[in-house]
Amino acid sequence: MALTKVKAGVMATDSVATASVVNANITTAKIADNAVTLAKMAGGTAGNLIAYNGSGDPAAVATGSAGQVLTSGGSGNAPTFQTASSISTSKVFFMGQL
Repeated sequence: MALTKVKAGVMATDSVATASVVNANITTAKIADNAVTLAKMAGGTAGNLIAYNGSGDPAAVATGSAGQVLTSGGSGNAPTFQTASSISTSKVFFMGQL
């Protein structure tokens, strides 16, 4: 690999040229909080959702079965898919045809 000189003042004193970084050198602790975009996230399972746990950290919500509804677990708990036991139509807003 050829080295290229960089003029003073072009790079910050605490920066590293991309060509000098080896994949194994980038650890989770070295990535700034909130610096990862959706495109850089690991793949998941179709139908799973991302929720946040009581500490504010992302957590996967497992896919439910056909016909189940997403149910709140209350503050600090991840939602889960549950079989709807009963739904009052007076509390449901419908869009489209019944």
